[in-house]
Parts: sequence; C-alpha cells; structure tokens
Amino acid sequence: MVYIRTVKTSSGATAVQIVHSFHKGSREIVHIGSAHTEVEVELLKAAARQRLHTNQDTLDFGDGRPARGELPILSGSSQSRV
Repeated sequence: MVYIRTVKTSSGATAVQIVHSFHKGSREIVHIGSAHTEVEVELLKAAARQRLHTNQDTLDFGDGRPARGELPILSGSSQSRV
C-alpha cells in the first residue's frame, strides 16, 4: 500500500511524506519536504501525488477516445446472497 501522510516535526513544521507499506509491517518513507503554512503543505501534497504517478502509463482502449475520458456504464447488477 502506498499513501501520502503529513507529520509534525520537532521544529513545528509539517512534513509531507510518501509511505510504502510492505508485507509483514515493513515500510519505506520518502520525505517530500517540510512546510510552515497550509498553502505550502498543499503544494507539497500535489508534488507527492505527481511523484506517485510519474512513469505510470495510461490505458489505451483502442476505441479512439482520449485516454482520460470517462467510460460509460453499459449494465449493472446487484445480488444478495443469504
């Protein structure tokens, strides 16, 4: 699992980190930066999100639609099992 977290530092700043959690509780933490205002925190979170998606390919469905376009829901069902 990968997620972005913020933690308070001893100096009172807010650190933004990317955390990679692995099997059996081990994890790797990548420090993105420290901020002193909410605006700076949001900028660092945006940088962290961008870093998470770097080198990530988009899906090409081969139907001529832009890769970021919404896909229609053609059918759906819901079943309860007792």
